[in-house]
Amino acid sequence: METYKGEQIKDLLPHRGSMLLVDEMILGEDNKATGVYTFKGTEWFFCGHYPDEPLVPGAILCEIMAQVSCGLLKSPVQAKTHGNPYLTNITKAVFRKKVCPGDKLVVEISFIQRKGPFWFVAGKAFIESEIEDEQRTLCAESELTFYCG
Repeated sequence: METYKGEQIKDLLPHRGSMLLVDEMILGEDNKATGVYTFKGTEWFFCGHYPDEPLVPGAILCEIMAQVSCGLLKSPVQAKTHGNPYLTNITKAVFRKKVCPGDKLVVEISFIQRKGPFWFVAGKAFIESEIEDEQRTLCAESELTFYCG
């Protein structure tokens, strides 16, 4: 298991600036990855989505799942892809609970299968509770396909 934080994440992901939406990534040897991002409220999308009740767009939740997936696919543990993985498909996306500024998002990615240069993963996004014994709340899930060629 390897943990990446801050600048180390840039070794795995090509994202920079306001599009890098992962604070910490844990890559396991079991074809799974976990990513964490805490929404500060200053992110670019909050000013227009929605100004009176800011919430994270579903597309951004999918983007965070995709970024954690890229970390898994490019990790030394996986080490089977060449170049950057490119997101080609999002299926079965479901948004169950709104995510707001201040929420800590925990994303879990699991490898499903590989068909040639296409890799399939499943993602689940949870809001981490600030209460120690309280369970996390599932807020979004989807399946993602990447071209890794």
